[in-house]
Amino acid sequence: MLGDPGARLAFWMHFSGQFSNHVVVLLWGYAFFVEGQGRTPGEASALLTLNVVAAVVAGPVIGVVVGRHPRARMPLALGTSAAIGLAWLSVTLPSTPVPFAVLCAFVVVVAVGGPTSLVAFDVARSCTPPRRLGTATGFVNTGGFVGALATMLVVGIVLDAASGGGAGGGARDLDAFRAAFAWVAVPWALGVGAMLLGRRSARRAHPGLAV
Repeated sequence: MLGDPGARLAFWMHFSGQFSNHVVVLLWGYAFFVEGQGRTPGEASALLTLNVVAAVVAGPVIGVVVGRHPRARMPLALGTSAAIGLAWLSVTLPSTPVPFAVLCAFVVVVAVGGPTSLVAFDVARSCTPPRRLGTATGFVNTGGFVGALATMLVVGIVLDAASGGGAGGGARDLDAFRAAFAWVAVPWALGVGAMLLGRRSARRAHPGLAV
C-alpha cells in the first residue's frame, strides 16, 4: 500500500480529518474545557455532546455531496482541514478563556472532520483493485488513529512540562494547555502538506481519478 499513491493520499486524508476530533473527544477536550477554559463539568459535557450531534448531522450531508460530486472529495478534505486549523487557533491564541459560543463552534468544526475523514475510504476504493481493497481499507484506517495517538502523547508530555509535572506538581491552567496544543500544528501541517503533494502523485498514477 505504501507504494500506491492513491492509497497514500487516502491515508493522509483520513489522518488529517480525524486526528483533531479524537484528541478533543477521547482525551484532552474535557480537561481543556474545565481546567483551561474554566467551564463547569456540565458545560464541558454539553460541548462533547454537541460534538457528537454535529458529526451525526454532518455525516449524511457529506455522503450526499461526495456521492453526487466525486471531484468534491479533495476540496472537501482540504477545506475541512483549513477550518480545523482556524478552529484550533480560535481557542489557543487568546490568553484568556474564550466565550462559550467560540467553544461550541470549535467542537462543531472538529466534529465535521470525523465524517470528512471517511471520504478517504471512497478515494481508496476508486483507485484500488478489488483483490487489494481490504488491505487498502485497513491501511487507510490507521491514518487518523496514528495521528491522534501521537498527538495525544505529545500534548500530554508538553502539558506535564508546562504545568510543573501534572496533578502532583502544578496546575494545568490555560497557559499550559496553550503550550501543549501549539504542537497540534505539527500533525496538521504534515497532513495538509502530504495531501497536497499526494494529490498530484495520485492523479499521475491513476489518470481520471476524481480528486
